[in-house]
Amino acid sequence: MKRYFLIVSLILIQSALVLAQTITLKGQADKSYANNIIRVYIYSDFISGRQEEISETTVDEKGNFALSFKSAATRFTMLRIDNAQATLYCEPGHTYNIDMLPKEPGALETVGTFVPVDLTIYNVDSLELNYLIFRYTQLYDAFLAKKIGWNMKDQYELNQKIDTFCVRVKRKFSFSKNEYFQAHIDYTCAQLRSTFKKPELLYETYLKDKPVLFEHQEYMNFMNAFLSSVLGGAAQSAEFKKQVNDIESLPGVTKYVRGLKYMENDLICELGIAKVLSMGFDDNSMKKDHLYGMLKAASTSFRNEQARRTATNLAYKYGRFLKGEPAPSFELTDRNGKTVKLGDLKGKYVYLAFYRSDCKVCEEELRLIPDYKKKYGKKFEFVYVSIDKDPAANKKFLEDYPKADWIFLQGSPYSKITEDYEVVAIPLYYLITPQGTFMQAPALSPGIDLEKVLSDITKKK
Repeated sequence: MKRYFLIVSLILIQSALVLAQTITLKGQADKSYANNIIRVYIYSDFISGRQEEISETTVDEKGNFALSFKSAATRFTMLRIDNAQATLYCEPGHTYNIDMLPKEPGALETVGTFVPVDLTIYNVDSLELNYLIFRYTQLYDAFLAKKIGWNMKDQYELNQKIDTFCVRVKRKFSFSKNEYFQAHIDYTCAQLRSTFKKPELLYETYLKDKPVLFEHQEYMNFMNAFLSSVLGGAAQSAEFKKQVNDIESLPGVTKYVRGLKYMENDLICELGIAKVLSMGFDDNSMKKDHLYGMLKAASTSFRNEQARRTATNLAYKYGRFLKGEPAPSFELTDRNGKTVKLGDLKGKYVYLAFYRSDCKVCEEELRLIPDYKKKYGKKFEFVYVSIDKDPAANKKFLEDYPKADWIFLQGSPYSKITEDYEVVAIPLYYLITPQGTFMQAPALSPGIDLEKVLSDITKKK
């Protein structure tokens, strides 16, 4: 049986490689993006929300760019230059001639978030996927705007209005034979209907005996919401907590979830197991290291490759900052131009800080570090990473602190290190052991509580 499953898996992988076709994106970016890197991202899976880069190139001085990647399925893609992001649905074998427009003047820019920008797509006809979704979204948004003013007490009438809208848009776009687009309509409508429809009806209508559209954004958005709804009780159950906290048994959790309603489909069941384990991280009574270990086990034991990928990504999302996990490596230059790697600092504890030169709280807390370095410098390295977009701003800032003799590194707001360490707000701190693993993630800010931690560590032999 195992040999048969392995052969089938190999055939499926080979088929996917054969079916994968080249997708090309080429065109011109606004002159403000010249000489910057443009990257293409997709979702590795929609339940964890983890994204992966699949292609990149440099925009030339005139704003021209061209990049390509292979895919066997239609992909919801994100094009990024620094913190500007545009989105596009890409079909296998297609070439897209596009312009990436500039950010709107005065657009709100915050750490860790992307500024949405528009694309102009050329040579588009009325059957092109992006055009179809654009037309449908206009109708969908107009319907949602009306829904805001409805009296939510009359559920029957609201339910009728939603059903009427779904029937009408399905009829209006019946001319399109694009399966991705028709599924887009079906599962955005399914999300509307989930407000009033019972789970039984939603399952029968949209999931039972139907293929799992793992690469489809709106299908998986519906699936994710459905699993959250029907597994909420399971995540709080005594049986689930026993299997995780007391027994730490993935087979036990698997047996429990498989016995629940709506879990008869093998792939949906495996996604359900991964989902309920991830939901456990929101419960303070659950042992996070057990949940993490079980997700890692699921990432290799699940039979379906897509479910294994989901479990892998959820383990990464919820477990990578747990105590004892390896801190992501980095390689940056200090203010003297010397390259510094995290690996170079092994043997000492590392207090890692992310800051920006215009952050007043960062500056106030930075002023406590000289005293800490004097007291605890034999066991600790203090490392400050600037996420200033303009290195000159950080250089000018440091001129006011000539006696700050610890390590200052130059990062950027859109670099790999800010992604690896999830820098979405500043100041942000991490405490890393001499072995390169997390001790606190995030760590305490400079102050009385942190000093006690530093003191206690220093006293240890």
